[in-house]
Amino acid sequence: MIARQRIIRGWLWAGVVLATLTACVTESPDGTYARSDADYTEAARINTQLGIDYMRKGETDRALSKLQRAVEQDPSLALAHASIAFVYQNRGDRVSADRHYRRAIALAPNSPDTQNNYGVFLCGQSRYDEALLAFDRALRVTGYRTPEVAQTNAGVCARKAGLDARAEGYFRAALRENSTFPNALAQIALLSYDRGEYLLARAFLQRYSQAAPHSPQTLWLGVRTERALGDVAAARRYATQLQQQFPEAEETYSLLRSERNG
Repeated sequence: MIARQRIIRGWLWAGVVLATLTACVTESPDGTYARSDADYTEAARINTQLGIDYMRKGETDRALSKLQRAVEQDPSLALAHASIAFVYQNRGDRVSADRHYRRAIALAPNSPDTQNNYGVFLCGQSRYDEALLAFDRALRVTGYRTPEVAQTNAGVCARKAGLDARAEGYFRAALRENSTFPNALAQIALLSYDRGEYLLARAFLQRYSQAAPHSPQTLWLGVRTERALGDVAAARRYATQLQQQFPEAEETYSLLRSERNG
């Protein structure tokens, strides 16, 4: 928990992708990679791609198996370490996740995506100083295509650490990079609300609504913001949308409780 309100949930993970491979990816009947002229390096690349594909499908056991094979075949493949770290993290194996993130970064220190993901991991362990350093390292990489991702994550982490002024700086930097980036708009709207800056919160929520569909979190924030501003009709519009679109959401139950309690 931070300040008065919960951070709008949801980290931004870098997409784990691999360049298109020249060889076809096939599996033998027992699920192992098979290619007559395969060498270990190429096999590791193929198994990494297979592992990433399984990750995307939510098949974590199969993903882990492929990525473990890839790391064995080519221990110097940074993407294999970064990918297996992500799987271990989602399985709750913090020690293995940390070890593979560190190895991936040692092998490819200028990968902003890996630095961003490691920052998310570290912040989830309440290692805030280390996390913010990881995000800042990502942001120093020349040519980073989506700096708003790391900036928004850094802002969320700074808020968790109780550094709201620093968080605002990150969110505003993200919006300078991409003025319609929904996650940054949602986060800075929440920060403004928590500070009692309700007109600013309203303005950022209005910008958010033009950039992306509302989530349960932004609709509930809209209800609270408009209530604080005394606009009953606007609050009711947000509330109706929340109840109709997300009847089972936690935020809808919060809305109903608030209405019962007057």
